[in-house]
This record gives sequence, C-alpha cells and structure tokens, in this order.
Amino acid sequence: MTNSPPLTPHDHAQQLVESVASARNLNEADTRHRVINTVIHDVLCWPTSAVNCESYIDPGYADYVLLGRRGRQVLFIEAKKAGHYFKLPASFTGKTLYRYVPIKTLLTNKSIAKAINQVRDYCINSGCEHAAVTNGLQWIFFRTFVRDQDWRTIQAFVVEDIRFFDANFTDATNFFSYKAITSNASLSDLFGDSAADHRPRFFPKEKITAYDHEVTSNHLAPFMRPLIERYFGPMNPHDVEFMDRCYVNHREYRVSETNVKQLIHDSLSPYFREYNVKDFFEDKDGGAFGTRISSSARERRTRDVIVLFGGKGSGKSTFTSRILFHRPPNSIKFFTKVAVVNLLECPEEAGRIEEELWDQLIRQLDSEKLLDQPREVLIDLFQDRHDIALKQALAGLNQESAAFNLRLNELIGMWKKDSPYVAEKLSDYWRRRQKGLIIVLDNTDQYSPPNQDFCFTLAHNISTRLDCLVVISMREERFYYSKLHGTLDAFHNSGFHLTSPNPGKLFRLRLKYLLRILDDPIRTRKIATELNAEQIESVKRLARIFFREFLTKGSHLNRFIQACAHGNMRLALDFFRQFALSGYLRVDEMIAEPRWTLQVHQVLRPMMVPYRLFYDERKSSVPNVFQIRSEERGSHFTGLRILDMLSRGSASITPEYIPLSKLRAYFADTFNMLDDAEKTLDVFLRGGVVESNNRIDEYSDTIDSIRVTPYGIYVGEVLAHNFSYLDLVCLDCGVHDQGVADSLAQLGNRDRDLFLDYRKRDRINARVEKVRLFLNYLKREEEIEREIYALDATDRRIMESLRQKYDEDEGRVIRSANRNYGAGKEGDEWDTE
Repeated sequence: MTNSPPLTPHDHAQQLVESVASARNLNEADTRHRVINTVIHDVLCWPTSAVNCESYIDPGYADYVLLGRRGRQVLFIEAKKAGHYFKLPASFTGKTLYRYVPIKTLLTNKSIAKAINQVRDYCINSGCEHAAVTNGLQWIFFRTFVRDQDWRTIQAFVVEDIRFFDANFTDATNFFSYKAITSNASLSDLFGDSAADHRPRFFPKEKITAYDHEVTSNHLAPFMRPLIERYFGPMNPHDVEFMDRCYVNHREYRVSETNVKQLIHDSLSPYFREYNVKDFFEDKDGGAFGTRISSSARERRTRDVIVLFGGKGSGKSTFTSRILFHRPPNSIKFFTKVAVVNLLECPEEAGRIEEELWDQLIRQLDSEKLLDQPREVLIDLFQDRHDIALKQALAGLNQESAAFNLRLNELIGMWKKDSPYVAEKLSDYWRRRQKGLIIVLDNTDQYSPPNQDFCFTLAHNISTRLDCLVVISMREERFYYSKLHGTLDAFHNSGFHLTSPNPGKLFRLRLKYLLRILDDPIRTRKIATELNAEQIESVKRLARIFFREFLTKGSHLNRFIQACAHGNMRLALDFFRQFALSGYLRVDEMIAEPRWTLQVHQVLRPMMVPYRLFYDERKSSVPNVFQIRSEERGSHFTGLRILDMLSRGSASITPEYIPLSKLRAYFADTFNMLDDAEKTLDVFLRGGVVESNNRIDEYSDTIDSIRVTPYGIYVGEVLAHNFSYLDLVCLDCGVHDQGVADSLAQLGNRDRDLFLDYRKRDRINARVEKVRLFLNYLKREEEIEREIYALDATDRRIMESLRQKYDEDEGRVIRSANRNYGAGKEGDEWDTE
C-alpha cells in the first residue's frame, strides 16, 4: 500500500467546492471551521501564527485579523453564517465568479451594509486599510479608507461563489495568499489607484532652457590635459620610472573617515571565504600570489590554473604586468616565458574569443620569429608531424623531386594554420630551453556569464595542452555566476583576491612624481609641448595643493575620493581627472593662495558636473538619492531609508550584511513600494553605494544579503544634507507638486542666467531659495507618507535630522557669501530662516 501524496492548495480548493458548494444552512461556527479556515489556511496558505481569531477591537470582536510581517494588521475578516446569504446586484450575479462593485452599491443591501460597517469600524479603530466580509461562500474585499476620497466610491472586489477559489485558483492566490499580501502588497494593486498610486511627477529640468548647457574647462586645462591623462590614467608597465615611483606595493589599507564613522577595508566577502579564495596583501614580490607563481616556476609545476580575483578598478591588469614584466622575481625572470593575452577589444563571441586568444598567444610565444625562418627550422619545430608525413602523405615520393617539395610545403602551410598545434610546438621549444610557460588571460571579466565560463574552460584546456601555468583575472561578481554553473569547481584551491590600493597613497605618489617631472622643464615640454615657464609654475602650485589635500584625512577632496571610489581606482582616477580639468575649479584663486584649502562645494560640483551647468544622474557617477524610480508608486526617501536600514548597528570596522528579504519585506509590507526599492538598489549596486555578499553589481533575486559601503555612508551622512549636493539634484528629481516643479524650474533658469552674467552673489541667493523650496516640499511629502502608511516611532523622521544638518551647512554658505561678496544692498544681508 502506497501513501497518497499530500494535497496541494489547489486540491484543497477543489475538495472544498465539492463539499460545501450546495450548503446554505451552516451556522457561523460551521462556516468558520468548514469553509473559511480551509480557504485561509489550506488554500491561501496563511500560517496559523499570522492569523488572530476573535481579536477584541472596541466595541466588539473581529472574527479574523490577518497579520503581515512585524505583526502588522493587513486584513480584517468578518464572518457570517452561510445561511446569511449576500444579495448582490442582479446585473452581476451569474455572469462571472468575481466582479468589482462600488461599495456604495453594496451598501444598498441592509445585511451587507451592516457587515461592512461593522468590520470597517474595527479597521478604522486599528488603522487597518483593508477588510473583508464573508459567509464562506461569498466574499467581499474592500478598502476601508482612502486619503482625500469618499471611501464609498471605491470599487470592492466581490467573490460571488466559492468556486472562484478552484476555477480561478491562480487569481485567488495572486490576490489573497500570504505571500501575495505580505511580500507583493497585492491588496493595494487589487483595488487600483490609491492616494499614493500613480501620482503624477513633474520634472523641473524639462522647463529649463538649455539644461545640457556645457561649462568650459578651466583655462589651464588645455595645457594640463596631457600631463593629467598620462599620470592619472592607467599605468604603463613599460614606463620603468613611473612604475618604480608610483606603483602602490602594500595594498592593505584601513583609512579613518571623519564624520563617516567607517574604516574602509577592502576584504573578502563571506561568499568568497566559503570557497577557499585566499586574500593576500601585496608587497614588492607580489605577496602570496607572487610566491605561488614563483614556486610553480621553480618547481616546474605545470597544468595549473590560478584565478586572480579583484573588484572593478582594483588594478589586476597592472599587478600581473608588474610582477611578470616590470620587476619579476628571478625565478620568473630567468626560468619562464610569459605571454599576456589581452581580450579587452575582442568581440563577445566564443569563436572570436578562441581565435583571438591563439593568435595573440602565438605572436608572443614566437618572439624569436621561428615561423618566419627557412623550412628546415619549421621541419625541426614540427618534427612529429613531419615524421608521420614521411610515412604517409610523402611516402613514395623522391625527396629530391619537385612533387615532394611542393607537397611538403603544402603540409607545412597547413600545420602553421593549426593554431593550437603551433602553440603546443612553441611551448615545447621553450621547455627545451629550460623555460616554463606562464600565460595570462586578461580582461575576460568583461564578458557575460556564458562567455566567462567559456574562458575558464579554455584556460583549463590551455594549461593541459601546453603543459603550462595559466593565470586568469576575474571580477568578484563574475565568480558567483561561474561558480553557480560549476565551471570553477576545478579551481577551488587556486583563487587569490587582490585588495585595492589606498587611494590617498596612490594620489600622493603620482602627484609627487608629477612635481618631479615639472621640476624638469625639458621633460615637461616633451609631454605638454605648449606649457611655458609661467604655466609650469601654475601647474606646480596646483599639484602642491592637491598633494596637501591627500595628506589630510579630513580634507573634502580626500574624503570624497576615498569614499566614492570604494576600492575602484579606475573610478578614483576618473573623478580626479575631471576634477582637475573642470571649469568649476577656481585655479586663479588657488594659484594666488598657495595654502589654499578646498571647501566641500569646491569638490562636489566639479566631481558631479565637471563640464555641465546642471546635474543629470544619467551622466554622473554620483547618484541622486532623492530620485523616485518607480512609475507606479515611489518615494523620495526610498534611497535614504535603504541606507538607514543598512547603517543601523553597523560595526565600526565592517558594516553588517543585511538579508535582502528583510529589505524587500519592509518596503513591500510598509509602503507597497517593492518596485521602487528594487530599482533604487540596482542604482546603488551599480554605483557602489551598497554591495552584495557575492559582489554582483546589479539587482538580482540571486543576492542573499547586502551591506552599505563607505560610499553609501558618505551619501547618507554627508551628501544628503549638503547644500551643493541638494542644489544640484533638486532639479533632476521628479516631484509630485506641479507648483513646486514650476518654481524650481524658474529658479533654475535664473541660476543659469546669473551664472552666464557672472553675478555670483545673486546666483547664490537664487540657489539657496531653490534648495529651501525643495526641502520644504520634501517635508510635506514625508508628512503625507507618515499619514498614508501609518508610520510609527520606529520609522524615523528623515527630514527632521536632515533639515537640522542642512541649516548648519547653509549657514556656512551664507557666511562665506557675505565674506566674499559683501552683504549687497541694504536689507540684502542673508539669514538662515
């Protein structure tokens, strides 16, 4: 005898319909036990812990109270006995199993009106938005109140027959199941628009003429650009002096951030530790990674694949080039042949990747041009195939005959086109000369997961076929995808994680080197041909100011780059290059005052909009934390709420990872803003504001947990209340108030005109007015949300603390303006009210 399989929720629905579809005389207790309990628990899968029965709500009892996460009441259900049949409008009955019916229409029936008003009173007293009345066979779901709307005009969702839960099982579970209501906020979607749904948004920037107006670079930029591009871009491993003086060997760093309360530590994620990937800190010999390479070379350990992991911009390519070419250990220098295959420009197609790999590999292995030598050299190189040809394809031919030579030439031509074979023979050639092969596959991490997997499989095949050591670099987030598909199972003991260098040290070394170059006018003019002596002196003064900034932990320039780059040195260098060349950099004033200290606004604007008057998030590396991202329902505070949740209780060294499910549940259950939260998380992950446990840099359901980065803390604790930041992002936001949008647009146009007229004092006045208008609007929005979503003391008031910090910053701006530009006309002295 075999056990019957357990009933599915749909099975329960079918059995329920069969047993009670014809019942009309059940009392209230029977209705509850035989029908309603089955629907709630067996069909809709509500756990018993999430359902309270007979909850006392003054002045009576609610039959069922369904609870969401955090014990929040999400649905009240009033049960009537089955004989208490709901008489629905005749025009709807019999045509479908469910319908939308206006509540005011349902209230025309006395028995329905009594049940609806009774359960609605319970909801109003408890602050619950949704309710239902049922006799077990018919169900009426409705919204109990809507801001600024007569609740009786709302459409109720009416289930006219118990057969709905069987015949329309998918709809039933998508609307009313535990998961649908608590995770997907399905009740809000079911009843259509509410006060918070589909609110129109108005974008101030759409009414600003020439919003994309470009700002010219500073007047030294044309002369500085060759120097900036050369010494603050990717390192050239063949520039021996530059590498010697500017490469950051010791990569472990723990840099204290004032007012950020975070020590930056680029370390392995928990996901990497589970797979035995080794963290190492580089020294002049390459640390543990260099030791592994050297020992493999000395001991002739071949057929090995080593994976070098690192985040975006951590310097993996430069590191491998340096250890293998620039200053290699003796074991590598004297006993290996190195080839670096760079796939950066190779199209993403498996066939092209393989073709490009063999082509580059052969060119580098054939450094002695063996393939261009006379036929006798090629015969020696291809000796194995030549011996076979003599027994087969060339058998019977006189070796002195023209036919023999023509046929041999054809065969050699064919052998030369067999790229894997040629690479194998060149590998044998170097092995006979006591040199093992080290092959590096670089920039494979640019590809999509399938082609990433292909590259790793190819690396393993190369190491086996050429009997060599293969090093392949990989971004951390790509590891997850490849591991997920089992591609990396063979490499689980050969992974190394490269930490990023200290940005402050990186910039100090490069600025010091630049000053060394500038001290030699002849060398300087070879690079920047148009620089004269006066301009060289001006650039030197700027470089010294920048150098001092990177010596000071509390400097705004140092803090911004340390936080926002978050280990991505490529991004850090991009930020600095655009900063140094921006038209907002006050080079004349800085040159005139050698002890110049950069203020926060002198850093933010050049970083956020280096060559434009107005900010556009799509063209900036700095996100707009106040942006609403969902078309249906969103908030200006979603970004800050995410950062706040991730920052609470964080350790001083490393923030905690928070389960993604916790974040999703909070935004779905409290605000019905899951889409807005997911889109914000996608922007934050791509920008490095938060990071996932498996380092995937875009939003995905495969992420288990996330944590805030130093960049995220900097955004939340520094940028969000900073005058310069708010001044830039407020015009980029879509706002719900058309009057506010129009006013912001007017002030934006005035800002543009005053900028073009060089009226600095009046322009600052307009900017302050613009930010105050935006903040007042945000304060009103927060109060609306607190009322709509019944937020309690656990949901902190964002604008209260933000406005307090902003007022302090605005006071600094005003004092600076009064000091630099005077109080202006009588009565024009600024205050902070």
